[in-house]
Amino acid sequence: MLQSQQPVAQVRYKRRICGKAQALFCNLKNIWRYSQLSKLRIFQSSVLALLLYGCQTWRIIKIDETKLNVFVHKYLRRALI
Repeated sequence: MLQSQQPVAQVRYKRRICGKAQALFCNLKNIWRYSQLSKLRIFQSSVLALLLYGCQTWRIIKIDETKLNVFVHKYLRRALI
């Protein structure tokens, strides 16, 4: 039973990470490039909020946690450079 639910959860993570959060980050590229505002605060309030929306209901395994951490560090590094 748990094995049948796992692929659905991974599809949901992949859609949220590769789709919505990445698209939002790319839409904010002018802010990352030219903004004098706090890029960390913008990242936290927009990209991270979208990425983690509804996460209290997710069943997270170690692989999914690693993927989320990789996404956050990769895009945070891009935003702050």
